Amino acid sequence: MRNCIKFLNRLIHRLFRLRTLDLEIREAVREDKSTRGDGRESLQEAQQSIQELFTKIKDIKLRSEKSEEMVSSQTHSSAKHSRLSFYGIL
Repeated sequence: MRNCIKFLNRLIHRLFRLRTLDLEIREAVREDKSTRGDGRESLQEAQQSIQELFTKIKDIKLRSEKSEEMVSSQTHSSAKHSRLSFYGIL
């Protein structure tokens, strides 16, 4: 689980870098007045794709954190059950 979260954090960092590059591309497109139509459309599609990817990554990270909490909770319950069984309480 921790490796998954580390991977997601690295991925988010890379996506932030992509967002920075996206802003630089926007600026370049604005400076080049001859670029119209297809360039803007492609840029908008890329921006939308990046935004969708961010949303999916956040969702995956949230689900992995919930999963990690469930595993931790189950481990704690199992350990408690084992101790109670050891002392003949169960």
